[in-house]
Amino acid sequence: MNQVLRQEKGPLTHQLRRHVMSSQQQWQHWSPTKKCMMPCKGPDVCGIKNSDGTPVPHGRTPQECEAIIAAQAGVIDGGMSGIATSSQSTPEYDLTTVEGQQQHDQESAEVLLAANKALDRENLYRRIAKDVARDNPELIHVDARRSWDNMPTHHMTKLLREIAKNPKARKKEKLKETADSLESARTDVDNAYEHYRELESRYTGWPRFFTTKGPNGHIHSSMNCSTCNKMGTRTNFSWQPELSGLRESDAVAKLGPAMCTTCFPSAPTNWTNGKIGQSPEAMAASGICPGSGSSEYDESTLNEYELYKRGMKVTDRYVDCPECGQQFMLTAKGVIRKHKIPKKKKK
Repeated sequence: MNQVLRQEKGPLTHQLRRHVMSSQQQWQHWSPTKKCMMPCKGPDVCGIKNSDGTPVPHGRTPQECEAIIAAQAGVIDGGMSGIATSSQSTPEYDLTTVEGQQQHDQESAEVLLAANKALDRENLYRRIAKDVARDNPELIHVDARRSWDNMPTHHMTKLLREIAKNPKARKKEKLKETADSLESARTDVDNAYEHYRELESRYTGWPRFFTTKGPNGHIHSSMNCSTCNKMGTRTNFSWQPELSGLRESDAVAKLGPAMCTTCFPSAPTNWTNGKIGQSPEAMAASGICPGSGSSEYDESTLNEYELYKRGMKVTDRYVDCPECGQQFMLTAKGVIRKHKIPKKKKK
């Protein structure tokens, strides 16, 4: 499946999604004045109260925070996060067979793609809402203007409708139309990701293969590899459901010798030192030495060199390659660095 997919941690608001990307979960409380969730040190320390003197609600997980936001926005449903439940039925597959696993993953990939498109549509309406709100700056609290980009979609929709009710508001019809479109887009996102989670709840751990694009693309076993999704940015993946349930050798035969060493630590060297779409034969024809990545070398040929790099004393280790006989440096994992077959000197 060549469509680009992005792994999402459920249908969270923009404000909460930022916290999911980090490894920490921070306490947050509902601010009665700013009308949004704000970070704090927890209910035992926080002294913020409502106008009637009662403590403001606190949450730590994304689900708890979104449930608070939904309650404050007047959204009433039976879910924890104020999200409508998907009514789409899940087809029954025989997940004990490779064919059933591939059919399941094919549907999961299509549903996730639809969820990504719904999320893009929501982001579009969020930008439109920001432009519409700029026509009424005097009707928006200064703190709301500053935190607009991180404002939850439910809160943004409610704010647009409140502005439209004000007699001094400009472009009232545009405000109402944008609020309706934004609410509809958010519902589509919630339903799509709910359907995706229903499908994924049936996943039992069979082999899966995902590829990343670019000159250094690799084959991964999931979209949660530690080498991806860096700096708060989700990596774009291409799901390969037609390979689900098959062996790693089948993936290499179709996609090329570019397996991620983090996802597949036991993969042979000749399966990890190539590129996406490059066959093992093509890699050999490109001049890559078969000894690249090998851990089978003669330790008697080990030479160590001490040097300073950026003011720190380090030791580089070199050994003879068992294939070409030339000395090459060992990597941090103790294998011979990737190298090409040395050219023979002309006599």
